[in-house]
Amino acid sequence: MKITTITAILTTISLSTMTAAPASSTNPVGDKSVQMVSSDANGSSKDSGFHFQVDLSYVNGMDDLNNKIMQNNPSYSIKTTVPVGLSLRPSFGLGHGLEIGVDVGPAVLGVGDASFYIVPVGADVRYIFLPKKYVSPYVRLGVEYAIAGGDFIQSSSVGFVGAGGIEFGNSKHFSWGLEAGYNSSSVKVNAANGRSAKDCQPYEFTASLFVRF
Repeated sequence: MKITTITAILTTISLSTMTAAPASSTNPVGDKSVQMVSSDANGSSKDSGFHFQVDLSYVNGMDDLNNKIMQNNPSYSIKTTVPVGLSLRPSFGLGHGLEIGVDVGPAVLGVGDASFYIVPVGADVRYIFLPKKYVSPYVRLGVEYAIAGGDFIQSSSVGFVGAGGIEFGNSKHFSWGLEAGYNSSSVKVNAANGRSAKDCQPYEFTASLFVRF
């Protein structure tokens, strides 16, 4: 019997609402006036307001998941694997480089003679080192839990998430970036014929390309 596994990754699109720049002030000097404009009017901060980000991610744990399913259930074989998908991550910037957010994905779907699903959800805190610069490195830390069920999947557990990346551009209008991350959340794969259930980390390491609007 054959199964196709598809990774439908939901990641982060950032929609940021920026604070208006301070209004210009005019100081009269005789018949002339001098305009004083805050330097913040020429820049923008990536750490304030609402954001929404979408990631296209590669997940390295799909091979491990497939192998453990077939080892524990030898009458089944994995026909096709697509280890790339989308993730969604809405967030809110608190200022001073801090941002809090939630995320959904990537979701793993197994279809065919048997079916199962794994949908990770989580929350994290992001720190942006240079929020007013065009190039902004950042780190994020959080927790994640995989909502899982169907054939082969017995249970799931909460895990730690750590990631780092670089964002390019002004997130008030559009920006993009790259991220690499680690995720310790796991699922337990059912076993047949007296075999022992096995733990697996489908999202152990990820590499992502993302856009923020």
